[in-house]
Amino acid sequence: MWDWHVPEDRFSHELTRLQLGYDPDEVPPEGGAWRALIHPDDVGRVIATFEAHFHRETESYECEFRVRRKDGRWVWLLSRGKVVERDADGQPLRMAGTHMDITERKAIELELQRLNERLTQLSTTDGLTEVGNRRLFDQTLNAEWARAARKRHPVALLMIDIDHFKDYNDHYGHPAGDECLRTIARLISETVKREGELVARYGGEEFALLLPGADLEAARIVAERCLKAVLDARLEHAASPTSPWVTMSIGVASAVAGVGIQPAVLVDAADAALYRAKRSGRGRYEC
Repeated sequence: MWDWHVPEDRFSHELTRLQLGYDPDEVPPEGGAWRALIHPDDVGRVIATFEAHFHRETESYECEFRVRRKDGRWVWLLSRGKVVERDADGQPLRMAGTHMDITERKAIELELQRLNERLTQLSTTDGLTEVGNRRLFDQTLNAEWARAARKRHPVALLMIDIDHFKDYNDHYGHPAGDECLRTIARLISETVKREGELVARYGGEEFALLLPGADLEAARIVAERCLKAVLDARLEHAASPTSPWVTMSIGVASAVAGVGIQPAVLVDAADAALYRAKRSGRGRYEC
């Protein structure tokens, strides 16, 4: 329990002795001494919550914050209270309430939050290459398309396929194939320059690179960067009829999003360009 005489800023409670480990004379009864124990990141929120209640904006005061124990550790408190006496002008004279130690509960909440974030990451990340998976690609494409449609902005897409990847697996084995996929995913990711761009494994040996706000010329430049990055890596591919090194074929497309136009239009255009790149000899891009 706590009791606060507001005009004199005198604060009486057993918290400092029972839960925080301080001797009674170590924390004076002035409210300023108590506030000095509150975590710097939480002080502003505590004061704002008090003031809202003082001005009758809330029926009662309730706030969660951290305070420092004598041994230096931070503990979480749930503080609740209410003005129980006001003067003739409505100004608060006395306030009473409770403090409850919720450190254990907060630890559980933070762990649950961490686990939920991890589950979300697992559900949207390709386990092998650690780039986005097909689910994340579909979600992001729909979201970016809807955002672009409101402003009639373009969205670009690169569909990327590793040339003769089945031959690579047959020649070097599946563990080497997995390593090749991880390397290609990393090289493509390193070409991403702007916030909001997404690399995802679309399926098998195929990757998608989503470029919100990019027109065809900007997307073409990214495609050239991707091809160069893979060629410079000089990943041996002795079974390829195209090149002694691993190469990629890329389909590039850009479309101005609009209401009533589905993002599948963009995917179909990039797919068609990818097949043209393959028919034209592979190791290249088509727009």
